[in-house]
Amino acid sequence: PPPRDEAIVQNMAGVYNREAMENILMSVPNVELFRSLLRFIRVWAKQRGVYGSFLGFPGGMAWAVSCAKICQMYPGVELSQIAARFFRTLSRWDWRQPVALDSSPAPTTPSAMGGSPDHPGTTPCQMTVLIPVGSGLSATSQVSDTTMKITMKELRRGYKM
Repeated sequence: PPPRDEAIVQNMAGVYNREAMENILMSVPNVELFRSLLRFIRVWAKQRGVYGSFLGFPGGMAWAVSCAKICQMYPGVELSQIAARFFRTLSRWDWRQPVALDSSPAPTTPSAMGGSPDHPGTTPCQMTVLIPVGSGLSATSQVSDTTMKITMKELRRGYKM
């Protein structure tokens, strides 16, 4: 029997996920620092209730890309310094620009930025983090204005600590 559509979609998602993680690991200057920062940020995000795409917040891939971006911006610093810079940088980020790794292509379509070509008039996601695969797919298309405000509040709170 031919494969089911759901199985094909799941397999392609797995391929994209693996390729994205490989691209992320190749883009950071210090893989161990990146992994330590990502572990810290995932624990923080879960404790603060701002983790999980199914809840409308950035998911694991979005936090991974964000951590990798900070590692690219501040190479050669220790974990405590880079964690502080993570909160400072993202709490002050100009979200009119997507978070993208230095080697990621710029988005060219409304759907890449989180908007929908099928629904003219829909606005792109306010908080765009691009997956480093393909033509710049958004890892945060599910983030709403409300969940973005909550996430930004928690990022500012993390910076103040």
